[in-house]
Amino acid sequence: MTSTKSKPLSLQFDGKESFKDRLRMLIGNRSVRAAAKDWGIPTSTLNNHLSKNTQPLLSMVQIIAHKESVGIDWLVNGQQAQQDVSLPDDQDLQDLNAILRSLEPVERKKLARLLGRKGAEVLALLLEQGGLDLLKLSGEQRTAALSLQELPADRVREILHAIKQCSTLTKEVNYKY
Repeated sequence: MTSTKSKPLSLQFDGKESFKDRLRMLIGNRSVRAAAKDWGIPTSTLNNHLSKNTQPLLSMVQIIAHKESVGIDWLVNGQQAQQDVSLPDDQDLQDLNAILRSLEPVERKKLARLLGRKGAEVLALLLEQGGLDLLKLSGEQRTAALSLQELPADRVREILHAIKQCSTLTKEVNYKY
C-alpha cells in the first residue's frame, strides 16, 4: 500500500442493508476502537463511517475486506462478486445458486439464519459427550444404535444393563488370563 490517499469510492446501496450495517456486522462484538486497531485504520475514520455516512476511501475498503476475508463488492454494496457465487464446473452448485438468486433478499436472510441456527444445533449435539463417537459408528454398530430409537425406554435400559454385564464379564476374563 502506498502512503497517498485513494480517491473516495462512490457507494451505491441496492438493498436495505447499508455499508454501515455491513461494517457493524464485521465489527461484531469488538469495540469500534478494537476493530479499527485490528484493521489498521484510525478509530476516528471508522467512527465517521458509522455515524456520519462519510464515503470510504478505496484503500480502506480494500484493507477491511482483506483483513475480514470478505469480498470488496460485498462490503461496498452487499453483493458477492460473480466469480465468488457461481462455480461453472459443478452443476449442483449452479442449481443451488439459481435457487438462492430467485429468492428475495429477505427470504435469503431468513434462509441463512435458519441454516446457521440448525448448523449450530447440530454442532452443539456433536459437542455433547459421545456425540462424535456416535457419528463415527459404521456398519452394524450404526444400525444397532439407530434401532434403539425405535424401542421403548424400558427396553433400552434392559439392553444397556445386559451390555454392562457382558462388558464386566469380558474384563474379568481378560484379567484372569
